[in-house]
Amino acid sequence: MALWKTWAEASEEVGGFEGLAELLNAGIQGVRDSLSEDEEVLIMLHTDQGGDNGATRWLFDGIVEQGVEFDIIGLSYYPYWHGTIDDLKYNMNDISQRYNKDVVIAEFAYAWTLENGDDHPNILERCKPKQQDSLRLLKDRNKQLAL
Repeated sequence: MALWKTWAEASEEVGGFEGLAELLNAGIQGVRDSLSEDEEVLIMLHTDQGGDNGATRWLFDGIVEQGVEFDIIGLSYYPYWHGTIDDLKYNMNDISQRYNKDVVIAEFAYAWTLENGDDHPNILERCKPKQQDSLRLLKDRNKQLAL
């Protein structure tokens, strides 16, 4: 299975949620097996759909139904792609209650320049980012997400 496929595209190849659960459980067990008796680790499962409650529920309902044990839900949130802060906040509150898990923003970014920093074309041509806007947005998001 190619890593760049979406879950919908790859689902058949790994056996749907049953196959995904097998892969997740093997990874989780591998982490636990590497710990000494006095060590403990929290397991976080992460999705890139921070502002999409339907997609997040679909994924985690399938994982939970298969009995995968985890402690924390991680979300990515990129305002350019993932909707409004209200979408994110709604999703965080809903899934925290639905699955009885803490939820963290595992990835967040906002463009602060359109300068080309690598060999790939820039994909954010419609926004006019500035460094101070990025910092302001991050501070505003933290205030708005305070529960």
